Amino acid sequence: MVKYMGNVKSRAEPGKDHEKSQDYHTIGSNFCIIADGVTGKKAGDVAAKAVVDYLEPRLTQESESWNSENVDQNLVSLLADANKYVRKLGQKKASTRDMRASALIVLIVGDEVYFAPVGDCGAYVITNDGELEKMTEEQTHTSLLVKRGIVGKNALYTHPTRAMLTGSIGMEKDPKVKVTSKPLSEIKYLLAASDGILKYVPEEDIEDIFENCESLEDALNMLFKIWASPEKVSRMHAEVDKEKTYDEHLEAKSREDDATAIIMENMVEGSQNE
Repeated sequence: MVKYMGNVKSRAEPGKDHEKSQDYHTIGSNFCIIADGVTGKKAGDVAAKAVVDYLEPRLTQESESWNSENVDQNLVSLLADANKYVRKLGQKKASTRDMRASALIVLIVGDEVYFAPVGDCGAYVITNDGELEKMTEEQTHTSLLVKRGIVGKNALYTHPTRAMLTGSIGMEKDPKVKVTSKPLSEIKYLLAASDGILKYVPEEDIEDIFENCESLEDALNMLFKIWASPEKVSRMHAEVDKEKTYDEHLEAKSREDDATAIIMENMVEGSQNE
């Protein structure tokens, strides 16, 4: 029997001075997708939309017949197909040539939740025990430096190369995809997000938000308040500044990065997303 997403909320905001966001996302019955156009490349918004437009019908039509024995390879193949599609689409016009996007698929198959990222979109889960677990690894130069022990983990939020990607959809070669999974029964909350959230909201703040939030809407408000704040902040700073409304926080935003977040809660068999 197919397991469905439970209570789901999402939000997307364009960065400072952006007329429109380069992020696109969608939520299906047993999956969600986030795509983030690569900054510095032409037509990042076109690439991100193309990723979602390609992946959504494929996952809708195919994923409910997948099982634990083939889901990993099917996700890798699907993202390779999306890569070819976006690259071919980009070659049709000079204005879209070399367009690229990061992408993340979160998919429920059986009793497992699978995570398939390319680029710097990512995901966390909060377990039933309240533990925060990162389910993805950014494909950036900074992530490589952290992995090799050259810089500390905090460099993911501050290092100059944190936005330099080593993988994306739209490249000449097929993307490298590391699929991870977590038993559905062990997850209380799940956060999927573009790098606009992940670069500016540290793990300790994510953990604190989900420990103290009264609703998914409350959690989204806090994530985006921190994202919009004019300096490196924590939940504590946002609490001190609580006189400001949510809209006032967004009006004062200084982040140029677009931001998208999807939060899922209490994913149970037979439950449909809102």
